[in-house]
Amino acid sequence: MKITKRQLKRIIAEETQKLNEAPAYRMREYERKKNQTLQQLMNSIRSQITFIEGQLLMGSFDYEDMFDWDFGHIAGLADTIDAAREKAAEEGVPFVEPDTSRIAEYQHRGKPAVVSRWSMNESTSKPNKMKITKRQLQRIIREEKARLNENPGAMPSADERQHGYYDAIADLVFGEIAAAGLPAEAELPIIIAALEGLARDLQSGNY
Repeated sequence: MKITKRQLKRIIAEETQKLNEAPAYRMREYERKKNQTLQQLMNSIRSQITFIEGQLLMGSFDYEDMFDWDFGHIAGLADTIDAAREKAAEEGVPFVEPDTSRIAEYQHRGKPAVVSRWSMNESTSKPNKMKITKRQLQRIIREEKARLNENPGAMPSADERQHGYYDAIADLVFGEIAAAGLPAEAELPIIIAALEGLARDLQSGNY
């Protein structure tokens, strides 16, 4: 199923809002982890390391999903390690730093992917501005298409169909104006007449 321009604008707006809320989201997740026991956190650390190492080794990962500051797998691992370190300090027990050296063998932006780079304690690591990258845009388009294709027999809503027709007509009209090199204002009466003629043909079944 094709994604219309309006749908694309909507999902970009939703993703941008999500990114703007990302710092708060990550802090909430960190607080949730701090409520776990030290044993639970250590088990989670081992599982996350195994998963990340496997993904990096096979190369079967999405770049943003792996390295994103707020939602990436490595950021999640860094937070789990920080939460476990804090929990160990509270309980007065030694904390054994997990071995993440195999993850650090992977290069990220020309530097080893040392997990501590994604720690919230490393203030210089965090980007200053949230924006949607090309990779993120490709990913959210893929996700939206997958969602729409889950039920291919379902009829889009009247509003979605209206927007789809509008986008198709607008592409044709503005494309013709650009090709002719004429100002839109001068062509407006002709465009309106053409659209009215199209409406009459549709109403009379002449299509």
